[in-house]
Amino acid sequence: MDTVQEDVIPGSAREKEENLDLEQKIKTNRTEQEKRFPRNTREKEENSDLESKIQQKETEHEDVIPSSIREKEDHSDLEQKIQKKETMQEEVIPRKIREKEEISVLEKKIQKKETPEEEVIPRNVREIEENSDLEEKTPKKETGHEEVIPGNIREKEENSYLEQKIQKKETAQEEVIPKNVREQIKNQIEDWEKKDKMFVCTRASDYVIECLKNENCITLTAPAGVGKSFIIWHTALILQKKGYNIIPVYSPQNISDYYQPGKKTVFILDDICGNFSANQNKILRWTDLLPVVKKLLQTKVKTYDTCDFSIDTAKEKLKKALDSLVGTFVITQNGIYRAVHDKLFDFLAHYVGHKMIKCLIDHGDSHLVHERCIWLNPPDDKNSNIDFIIEIHDDYLESYIKRFIKDWSLGHIVVVFESSNFRISSFRQRLLQYLINLDNSEQEALANTKYMLICNCCKGYIDMVHWILNNNVDVDQRRFDKTTGLIMACQEGHVDIVRLMLQQNPNVDLCDLNGATPLNKACYKGFTIIVNMLLERNPNIHLCANNGCSPLYMASLRGHTDVVRLLLEKNPNVDQCNKKGRTALNLSCEKGYTAIVNMLLDKNPNVDICDSDGCSPLYKASLNGHTDIVRLLLKKNPNVDLCDSDGCSPLSMASLNGHTDIVRLLLDKNPNVDLCNSDRCSPLYMASRNGHTDVVRLLLDNNPNVDLCDSDGCSPLSVASLNGQTDVVRLLLDTNPNIDLCDNDGHSPLYMASQNGHTDTVRLLLDKNPSVDLCESDGFSPLFMASLNGHTDIVKLLLEKNPNVDQSDNDGATELVNLCRPSDDTSGVELLLRHKPAINNQTLFGGNALYFSVFGEYIEITRLLLKNNANCNVCIHCKQTITDAISKLSSQSLDNFKQNLFDGFLEDTLSNVADYVSKKSVDYSFDVWAGSSPLHIACFLGTIDIVDCLLGHNANINMTKEDGTTPLFYACELGHEDIVRLLLDKGADTDLLRLDRKSALNIATDNGHKSIEAMITKHMKEANNTSK
Repeated sequence: MDTVQEDVIPGSAREKEENLDLEQKIKTNRTEQEKRFPRNTREKEENSDLESKIQQKETEHEDVIPSSIREKEDHSDLEQKIQKKETMQEEVIPRKIREKEEISVLEKKIQKKETPEEEVIPRNVREIEENSDLEEKTPKKETGHEEVIPGNIREKEENSYLEQKIQKKETAQEEVIPKNVREQIKNQIEDWEKKDKMFVCTRASDYVIECLKNENCITLTAPAGVGKSFIIWHTALILQKKGYNIIPVYSPQNISDYYQPGKKTVFILDDICGNFSANQNKILRWTDLLPVVKKLLQTKVKTYDTCDFSIDTAKEKLKKALDSLVGTFVITQNGIYRAVHDKLFDFLAHYVGHKMIKCLIDHGDSHLVHERCIWLNPPDDKNSNIDFIIEIHDDYLESYIKRFIKDWSLGHIVVVFESSNFRISSFRQRLLQYLINLDNSEQEALANTKYMLICNCCKGYIDMVHWILNNNVDVDQRRFDKTTGLIMACQEGHVDIVRLMLQQNPNVDLCDLNGATPLNKACYKGFTIIVNMLLERNPNIHLCANNGCSPLYMASLRGHTDVVRLLLEKNPNVDQCNKKGRTALNLSCEKGYTAIVNMLLDKNPNVDICDSDGCSPLYKASLNGHTDIVRLLLKKNPNVDLCDSDGCSPLSMASLNGHTDIVRLLLDKNPNVDLCNSDRCSPLYMASRNGHTDVVRLLLDNNPNVDLCDSDGCSPLSVASLNGQTDVVRLLLDTNPNIDLCDNDGHSPLYMASQNGHTDTVRLLLDKNPSVDLCESDGFSPLFMASLNGHTDIVKLLLEKNPNVDQSDNDGATELVNLCRPSDDTSGVELLLRHKPAINNQTLFGGNALYFSVFGEYIEITRLLLKNNANCNVCIHCKQTITDAISKLSSQSLDNFKQNLFDGFLEDTLSNVADYVSKKSVDYSFDVWAGSSPLHIACFLGTIDIVDCLLGHNANINMTKEDGTTPLFYACELGHEDIVRLLLDKGADTDLLRLDRKSALNIATDNGHKSIEAMITKHMKEANNTSK
């Protein structure tokens, strides 16, 4: 409708309407301001001038300027004037009032209804949500610009001012910390920065920073004066430089209030649990807010705590006097005067306490008075040895008791009743003498103070409990966690208090927040007398805690035989399970409580009830080796083949752990001896693996399948051979198993024993004539694995069986080649050479034993091979042959081959060679390797001893590769001067050219080896002179 109307209204008429609307806005704005603020002459002049401008614009532009352009100019000019006017108004309108007006305008535009949710949603979260709604609900204005400005641009211009206000409001809301607190934090951090200039890093401070890499909550504990606070300040300042927001806090509530998701934040807490002693009030506050703090700590928020051994309570002094001590004995933090150090405060408090004891008792901080002021009676009490305590003599005891009662009446329960004085019986007697002289109404008020009864029942102060109960206190009074005084007394074992409480007829079935009853607590702790007293009150003996644990279960858990006996007299349900499906019988069988099991079995329980993991009572007893319990259970004819969720039977677990007597008892019940678990491991397999010889013998007497393999195809004989269980192997071999039965990777029992060096096992296996040439899936034989790992005795045993020494693996490598590759151990090579292997056999890629010994720089093996007539002129295959061979292998690719070769040059060569190769590509190392002779490789690697050895056995000094490269070229390229000199002396041809027409001299020049260049030049001149 709006668009249609604008199409039919003439441009001039529309202009007038819009200008009148703007004029009206100005007048309204001026009227509202005049109601609240003094009239401003400057505003009137500006408004008058603005009205004249509007009239003049209408006259001048009405017939000359096109309507759309004129509208745009008019509106632009008016908007500028309004903006200027608003800016000037801000100078006279107080900021807080101005903000209030702006918020009011925003609220009118939103017209958002308030909901009950506002009462429970935190203010900073609610405001951010409101701003989000505001952005969605902001109405789109319609102006005369529609004819010439696209809709999306027009909306953006019209809402710009409003969006700026929203942004400003959101920024203010993001600061959830009050401004005054932010200022205090700023001043505190500045003070830390001053002190940090003198900080010296220690191992402790470095360790704290290191811990931050893995932990988001760090606590420092140490005696006073060792520098905990300084370490925390130093660490916080480091994190601040990394963009973290540092927030010192004084209670867990601060963390909840100041935490902002998504912001990097570090919370600093000093003396988290008190200082001079543990502050139970602080601890209680932390306990209450622990769920909230835990949730916050699941993010990456950082916290730092310190625990000290001395209290840090400030004592107000006259400001003038205190100011004179600032910087020496006193500092100020957040407007509070504090001693510069905890120990200094201890001294000052002790001094003032003795000089002004009455004043301190009457006016001192509650924590200071009740934690440091101690009534010493008798004077030689052990408390007299505590440093910095303030002694209260009898003359001031009444004053202290009055202060005690005053704080008590104010609700400071934890402070007063956790004090050292209250733990003294004689003090409580003096306190009670004072209390009974008070009016009955005063006594009742004190006795009914929050948690009074529960606190004293917990501590076991029967004198106080008796007085409390005489003052009309609800015996079923409950704490925030639903704990009652009776629950606390039963939990702590205070028999007299329990008796006293029961005389008041409490509800004995009341549960705490965890669902635990007084009976449940007493059964768990094994307080037989208390349990007996409770049972006389006929409690619900089947009432379970939240985890499903009944009183009978809790008594069985801790092995409290007498308690179990008392409970069974009440005929409880012995098959009652907890939430994990465990019964009292199941638990007792696991723990080995024979007497309890015997009593439970007398009640005819279901002996086959399994827990949530499928474990029966018999399973648990067999697993843990409780022979007597297994014997008791078997009398009840349980299912001996009942398996757990992994398929393990009682026999399997007894066999696994070597419980011979239990295995014998179970076998008497004819179980399935071949019953396997989910990994297909039989009882015989498990016993063989762990070397339980007696168990294996018992099982073999029951004719199990000795070739039954696990899911990896490993038989009992294989796993026994692998682990060197010689006696077990002997027993298994007596049953004639398949000695060549291999696992899924082709490993035979002989292979496993040879690989791991179990000589006696290998000897036993060889007596049964296994296949000594049986190779695993990669083609490695037992002989190779024994040689590779240096098991010389096993190599000798295997060679006595005449194995095929020329047998090759999947890459065509013979035993000799494989032995020359990984190490310079000559013993295996020497033994193998005695059996005359084909010493020059090559792999699919052309490498032979001599080549690999040269590449590995194994001089002794090289000499040994050359001594046995190895051909030193056999070369690696050319690049095309190698490429064709690799293309036929499914397990190898050319790129992987090149990469492995490149890595080999980097890892197994001299540092200068590795540095040179590292600057090249993988193709370069392939070019060097392909077609090279052992002499080529030795000259490239710079191993002069091997070069000399090869030349001594008629190596072809001028052998050329496909591209014409000779050994001399490689020595010149890498700069091996000694080798170049040796080659020249042995007659290397310096006139030979590569396919690229470069000589050895050119190569030396190209690589900047001037000394080699000079050496070759000199050699060539001498050669020319000789020829002339």
